[in-house]
Amino acid sequence: MSTFLAGLRSRRWLNIGVFVLGALSMLVAVATPLYARSSSEHVLDQRTLQRPNIETGLQVEVAPPSDEAGGTYHPITVASVPAGQDRAADDQAPEPLSDSTKQGMVDTALDLASSDAASTYWHPPVGFLESTGSTQPVGGVQHPIRALWRDGMCEHATVVGRCPAGPDEALVDPTMLRTLQKKVGDQVTIEYTVFAGDDKKATTFTQAWTIVGTYTIADATDAYWFDPAHTVGDGLLRPPPGGDPPLPAPSLLVDQAGIGYAAVGGAERAIDLRALDIDTMDAANADLVEWQGEIAGQAPPVLQSDDPASLLSLFEDVRAEQHLLSQITLAAIVPLVVLALLLLYVLVSSAAEVRRQEVALAKLRGFSSAKVVRFAVAEPVAVLLFAVPVGIALAVAASRFVTDTWLGQTPFVVTPQAVASAVIVTVAALAGAFVAVLGVVREPLAASLASATRRRTTSRWALLAQGALVMLSAAAVVQVVTSDATQSSSLLELLTPLFVALGASVLALVGLGALARLWMSRTSARGGLSPFLASRRLVRRQDLMQLVLPLLLATAMATFAASAWKVADDWRVSKAAATVGAPTVYFTDSSPAQLYWLTHEIDADGRYLAAFVPPTPRTTDGARVALVDSPRFARVSAWDPSWGTGPSQVQGWLSSGVRADPVTWTGNDLTFELTGIALKGKLNLPVSLWMRYVDTGTGQQEILPMGELPLTGDATIEGFASGCEQGCELQQLYLSGSSSSVTDVHGTFTIAAVATDGEDSGDWRLTDASAWRAARPFGTSDTAPVSLSAGAGGLTLDIAEGEPTVVRITTTDLPDAPAMVATTGTKLDDAGRDEVEGASLIGTRTPMQVTGRADALPVVGNNGGISDLGVALREYGDLSTDVSLTELLVASGTPRSVIADLRKAGVDLSTVRTESGELHQLRSDAFSLGWKVFLLVGVLTLALAFLGVLALAIVQLRWRSYEVAALRVVGVRRRDLSRAILTEYVALLGMAVVGGALAAVAALLLVLPSLDIGVVGTFDPAVDYDLRWLVLGGVLGVVLLVVLVIAWWIARRTVRLGTPATLRQADVR
Repeated sequence: MSTFLAGLRSRRWLNIGVFVLGALSMLVAVATPLYARSSSEHVLDQRTLQRPNIETGLQVEVAPPSDEAGGTYHPITVASVPAGQDRAADDQAPEPLSDSTKQGMVDTALDLASSDAASTYWHPPVGFLESTGSTQPVGGVQHPIRALWRDGMCEHATVVGRCPAGPDEALVDPTMLRTLQKKVGDQVTIEYTVFAGDDKKATTFTQAWTIVGTYTIADATDAYWFDPAHTVGDGLLRPPPGGDPPLPAPSLLVDQAGIGYAAVGGAERAIDLRALDIDTMDAANADLVEWQGEIAGQAPPVLQSDDPASLLSLFEDVRAEQHLLSQITLAAIVPLVVLALLLLYVLVSSAAEVRRQEVALAKLRGFSSAKVVRFAVAEPVAVLLFAVPVGIALAVAASRFVTDTWLGQTPFVVTPQAVASAVIVTVAALAGAFVAVLGVVREPLAASLASATRRRTTSRWALLAQGALVMLSAAAVVQVVTSDATQSSSLLELLTPLFVALGASVLALVGLGALARLWMSRTSARGGLSPFLASRRLVRRQDLMQLVLPLLLATAMATFAASAWKVADDWRVSKAAATVGAPTVYFTDSSPAQLYWLTHEIDADGRYLAAFVPPTPRTTDGARVALVDSPRFARVSAWDPSWGTGPSQVQGWLSSGVRADPVTWTGNDLTFELTGIALKGKLNLPVSLWMRYVDTGTGQQEILPMGELPLTGDATIEGFASGCEQGCELQQLYLSGSSSSVTDVHGTFTIAAVATDGEDSGDWRLTDASAWRAARPFGTSDTAPVSLSAGAGGLTLDIAEGEPTVVRITTTDLPDAPAMVATTGTKLDDAGRDEVEGASLIGTRTPMQVTGRADALPVVGNNGGISDLGVALREYGDLSTDVSLTELLVASGTPRSVIADLRKAGVDLSTVRTESGELHQLRSDAFSLGWKVFLLVGVLTLALAFLGVLALAIVQLRWRSYEVAALRVVGVRRRDLSRAILTEYVALLGMAVVGGALAAVAALLLVLPSLDIGVVGTFDPAVDYDLRWLVLGGVLGVVLLVVLVIAWWIARRTVRLGTPATLRQADVR
């Protein structure tokens, strides 16, 4: 034991190196599977949170009973009144639900939601009562509204005022309170409509509540509120556009006693992410199916859901991502474990070389071979066994720290993969130590007692192993390159960078040996002393493999990992910019025209806001045209440099060809003199002349009916253009049938003159035919239905006979083919001349002129184009109310007051999406997490290689100091010796670094384009696989800097120790 302890102490630095490498190997082998499991748990949490609660939670509703207190109770339901049936007003309200009935409904629902199958993986149930009615606060429009009681609602909302405490008290949404022009203390009234049957009259009655405060909900999708449909609504209470039904209003929060009619009781349980993990997914799904079976067996008044919740598809998606993550994690950990075990083997071998003479003395004393082996292996085994628990403890601490930093709180689970990794690394390290020591034990006694080791020739087995390694690497690369699969993540493809690096290491060793011999032959005849000594030492070194392979492998893996991660992250940044389109985007159902003019009024300088209309859904190529307020595009849009140009250039392309010079006038009373009217037709007569214009003071678009036209003769028609006291701009004149319908009228008439307030209206350009053109839309034939001519008598319209349509004209300052910037991958149909088939509002096919190209564009991604919204509104302004969704692009740094002003102007901005939020979501998928693991392991591999090189240098420091001392005795200067050692290590390690860089570049070019970096959608920007030279340069610069520092320290330390006194100490020993 004393000899064992003395050996540990005398070789403490060598044993410390073995301990550190052993602990690091165990740390990486255990921490990486633990982190992969935490990443899978994070993916499960994220994917679950992305699903609405109604898809993953439990919900049960109970209607009022059919019989109450011995009599028949008819539940009050809200229904629309059939056409043609009268509705009585102010009828007497029926008897409301009793408190016991309402409590019974809630209790029944809570009991059903509290079964054993529902109690494990879901939050405690929340009971509620909900009543549906309608109110009439604005313009006679009935807006659906709910009265809601929810157990604990005031504790989960921000209440200004007090919580309702009686049947006639309510909390109101603050926006709706302002819209109703009410205040706390006023009353809000809900009107109920009861439809009793086909032979009975529908009746109505009202219920009033006193407003005792306002409420706001931070997140209507959280576990407590469960479903946003309970509370969220349009507090502006706007009239519905285009004949659509009005949007629901925000709910009234009332006391349980305040709900008396049209009520439904219920209970809801959101899924509990703290109870759900990867291992319990199947159990959770089984519990859900069992609970749904229990509910399905319930008779009325329990209401059956038409769309039951399901966890199966969610868990299938999570398992697919978990599999991908495990593949990437395994591919990341294998090179690091291989490198760590290799370095361990080298260090243990070096330690065994140091103990050669001790082993020889044991043989001389007559110890058996088994005892000699136990004696030789005891020291490294003891160090490694001590390193194992330390490495495991560090792995647990490191995995939790990285998980909490990158992912947040996740369950800690000791996985079978982590246990298997720990066992494999431990067994492999001990086996490597045994093999390394066995080589010294089996050495002949004379060789063990010699003062110097002989150079060992490469064995046949080593040559076969090197050849097999190169062949395996080449086969793996060829298989990946020739495979037809794209965007795959098979283990072979993920390990290909390792194979390339291993093959390159063998080639680097052969090349380094040849270069060293060539260098020595050149420096032996001519050249300085330092280069000769360096080249001579390189030729004689027996540890080239131990030094070159770890650093080359680490450099290749770290460079590949950093570059691959950068490619993947750059694509996510690009995808987030293309998906969202701006730093912040609000979605609104306001018409594009309304949003366009309001943004110009509130943000006159165009610094913060821009209206935007996304492409019509399910369109491709030329039809995928988004419309943006182009003069504001550069300030508000999100843009990625990989798209090939800049937002300012795109804005310039969109503005080309636009000449904003419309017809303008000042005054309200407009008079049109029409002459030479000669019209014929049968459909939808009489025809009327309409005018669409914009109030230049407010920017509001207006439509003015000028009057009906006779079919023959002359006519004077008049109209009142409101808001034109300060000036208005003409957008279109159009001729339609009765009620703005299409007409088959054809023939001619002339606009002879236009007067305003009885005076000359200014330059309407009626004598210049080139100032006017037919306006779109033309109809299904896509042929202009009218031709224009002009003379001294005015502007003549010649309407062709053909399909029924609305005849439109506008001024030519609006281009017939608006500018469009398209992506390079968009296929555009030729529309004649220099034009292509594009699309405008609601996807209307429109000839456009491509003025520029980019690799990708905001919102449309890699397929489609962008055109100017202002031009589209002038051409198709009266169609803008049919647009179902309009977006508001908001620049970064926009003051909150600007958004508040827009809301006050009547724009609903309840739904918001941000570029940063989208990027955060993209970076939380399995692909991103996996590549982050790859990067982390690459950095650890590099750090381990540096540590190994330094440890090997320290082990050899003693023997190198003897050589330096001998050279100093024969007169070699310290300066030359220092230069020689520095040159030797720089050449040796530099060759490894260059080889690793070349291997990484080869892997990036050959393998990376075939690897999965994320889910690339149909319209997502293309992945840019170009080499990231800045990343490559940064990694190589750091590696070379560290190599220089190591070489400088080794040279300095060796020369300092290499003194004549060192030789005397060696002689004494």
